[in-house]
Amino acid sequence: MAARELDNKISSSIITLELIEITDELSTARSALAEAEDQITALGAVAPTGVSIIPYSVVKTQKDGTTKEFDYYKAQADLPIFEGKGGATRYLHLGKKGSKKYKAWVAQIARRNAIASITAAALELSKLEGEESAAID
Repeated sequence: MAARELDNKISSSIITLELIEITDELSTARSALAEAEDQITALGAVAPTGVSIIPYSVVKTQKDGTTKEFDYYKAQADLPIFEGKGGATRYLHLGKKGSKKYKAWVAQIARRNAIASITAAALELSKLEGEESAAID
């Protein structure tokens, strides 16, 4: 009987140590995610949620009477967050693909999306930490 109790205590201790180790690993992962988010934020501006890049075309008449189509890009927001001639607007002209404005906004959106992925991963870690804490208790 005493041997069985000792085995149960040893098994329980081993499980508790394993759960503590897992919790430490989750905490380390959370710290790594926070550091990655800080590094991304340090790279530059982050686009607000609800902003995307939209292509559009303009047809212009040439001096010889022919028409030519030009492709441009604009940042489009869900809400009027950009400053325009008549006040706040939902659109910001970025110019042609490859322009400085275009590249800057592509980078801002990429940073926003990367941070969103990190946030989602951190939420999953939080769920796992909650499960591990409950198992230890």
